[in-house]
Amino acid sequence: MKKRGMSEIVMTVIMVSLVLVAVAIVWAVLGGFIETGTEDIEINAKCLKVDFDINSVDCANSSACLVNIQRKAGGEEIAGLKVVFKTPTNSSDVLSVEGNIEPLQTITPTLNSGLENLTKVEVTAYFLTDDGKELICSQAKEYNF
Repeated sequence: MKKRGMSEIVMTVIMVSLVLVAVAIVWAVLGGFIETGTEDIEINAKCLKVDFDINSVDCANSSACLVNIQRKAGGEEIAGLKVVFKTPTNSSDVLSVEGNIEPLQTITPTLNSGLENLTKVEVTAYFLTDDGKELICSQAKEYNF
């Protein structure tokens, strides 16, 4: 009788150990996905709070364009803006305007795209992670001319 009781205890300990190992393996695999998902949610929440308008684009000088951008109220500090110039043939050039734009501030950077016959400008904000990686917002403002 004593051997049978010990056998059940050993079997229970082995089963509990196997369950704990299985949980650890599943957590190690899914933990990375969960962490990445929360980072995506955080950046999208930041992006939704940042809004701005493209008031005008002046490309009269073929070597440079003046892009007048006004940030609206609200949102966190941004790392800068990505400005995409596009042509009718879908050629494009992406330029960065680095640095925060305070809420309600208007800037007019001079940007040289190197492209001719521009038809559209798209502008989107981006943030930096703690390790310096750029996280670009998916929402972009367009200006057609």
